[in-house]
Amino acid sequence: MKNLKERILAFALISSFALSFLGYVLIRGALRSFDNYVSYIMLAIGIVCILLFVIVLLIALRYSRKKKKSDEQEKLNILQYGTPFKIDLDSIRIKSNKWEDSHFVQSLGGDIEFKKENIQTILEFEVELNGEKKQFQWSSHLEPKSLEMYFAIQKETNLYLDPADHSNFYLDLRFIEN
Repeated sequence: MKNLKERILAFALISSFALSFLGYVLIRGALRSFDNYVSYIMLAIGIVCILLFVIVLLIALRYSRKKKKSDEQEKLNILQYGTPFKIDLDSIRIKSNKWEDSHFVQSLGGDIEFKKENIQTILEFEVELNGEKKQFQWSSHLEPKSLEMYFAIQKETNLYLDPADHSNFYLDLRFIEN
C-alpha cells in the first residue's frame, strides 16, 4: 500500500495534469483571437497552469529518484551490516499463482480482446534464529521453472538479516540478474 506522501503526490500530478490541459485550451483560445485584454489574461492563466504542471512533475521526478536511492541505500546497508545466513536453494518452496486478464475494446470491426498473463511467485524458506525456526517470504517476478533452473545451478545463497529488526531482510538473488 502506498504511503501518504505518494498518494498526495499522485493526486497532485493528476490534478495538475488536468490544469495543464485547461492551460493549453486557454492558450489556444487566447492565440486564436489576440486582440483584447481578455486574451492577455487567458494567455497568462494558461501559462501559469502549464508551469504549475511542470513544477509538480519535477517534484514527482525528484521524489521518485530520492525514494529509489533510499531503497538502494537500505539494500546496501543490509548487505553491509546485516547478519548473513546461508540458505540452501533446494529447501526454498516456490509458490506461484498465474492468471489471465482480458480486456475488450470496441472498434468498428467488432470487439477486440486483449489478453495479459500475470504471475505472482513467492519464495518461502526457514532460518534458524536463536534456536527457533523463523519463516520468511520473498516475492519474485520470475516464473517457477526459471527459478528452479537458477536455483539448481547456484545451489546456495545468503539471507542478510537486520539484527535490530528481523522483518527487514534481503535475500541475495543477484546471481539471477547477471
